Order: sequence, then C-alpha cells, then structure tokens
Amino acid sequence: MNLDTTLIKEVASHHAIGTNVHEQYYDVNRNTFYRGLGVSYSYIYDVCEKLNRKSVLDFGAGIGTSRFVYDTKPRTFDHSMCDMIDHSWRDDENVFFDNVRTELGYDCISAGNLTGNDFTLDTDLKFDCVIFFRFPPLTNGAIDASHIRKKMQPYITDDCIFLYANSHLYYERNYPFFTQPGVTIEYEETPLVIASF
Repeated sequence: MNLDTTLIKEVASHHAIGTNVHEQYYDVNRNTFYRGLGVSYSYIYDVCEKLNRKSVLDFGAGIGTSRFVYDTKPRTFDHSMCDMIDHSWRDDENVFFDNVRTELGYDCISAGNLTGNDFTLDTDLKFDCVIFFRFPPLTNGAIDASHIRKKMQPYITDDCIFLYANSHLYYERNYPFFTQPGVTIEYEETPLVIASF
C-alpha cells in the first residue's frame, strides 16, 4: 500500500520537539511510525465500508492521522474526530495533539472523559460507527464494551458498530477484550487486529 505520510510526519515531529510525548512521535529520520498509523487507518476504513457505515467517529484522534488518511482517499462515509479534553492523565500529549491538528487545519470534537461519570461529546451529530485505535482505557481494561455503548448512547444510532484496533500482539496474548462475548474479529493480519462490538 503506497501512502505518503511525509507531511504529517514533518508536522508532528516539529511539534514533538521539547514536548514530553511518546518517543515514536520523534520519528525524524524514519517514516515507519507514521506510515504504520496511516496504513492501519486504511484497513480500518476498509472495514467501515465493508460494514456499510455512513457516519464514522474516530474517538481519541491523537495527531489526526485518521483525517489525514481520509483526505488522502475519501471514502463512502462522513468522517469526524474527537479527543478527550480531560488533560489530567497526559498534559503534554494533549497539547502536542492539539498543536498538530491545529497546524493541519483539522477540527476535533471535544469529548469528556469516557471513563468518568459525566461523559459528554460536544456535537449534535449521531454516528453509526465509532473507532477506538490503541485507546488506552479500553486497552488496559479501565472501561468495557457495554459501558462504552451506554455512555455514548446519546451520540450514536441504534445500529452503531464500535471498532477497536490494536497491535496483533495483544490478540496473540489473548487480551481479554478480544475474547469477550459479542466481539467479532473483522481483520487479522500481523501487526494489526480490528474487532467490532
């Protein structure tokens, strides 16, 4: 798959300087990390189209790679991004993410803390698909699928499908999420697994 991620790499690498973020964002000499994110989103979007989704939300949008990939090859669905405005658990990374998205001109819907008691999403839109890609609260078990669906009820359609994508390593290690009832593996090829719930 040919996906040129040079622009997003350059913007993110520039904003990563002097910021306390994960080391992969400093990928100045390699394009591996950014290309990997881009290719992963391309496969996630293939699943969205296979499932005939029309309004897709990337929850926890990070630096905006999902929008970057969508703009590179628009799909048959509308695309939105959101990120949690609760900065208490990653102050510098939230500032970094906001700065990168701002420079790229990407709008991002503000969301409350999905693991907290008073979750809100600052939109009137309704989504029939919500993507969680390497989403820490789901990865580490801080929230489960049923709680996500309940908390997002005001913002989703009745037939909404949630997608969770993560490293194949989590699946190989039998990470409990992937073996829960109601979870379907939609795509599985190293290094990526995409599941629906």
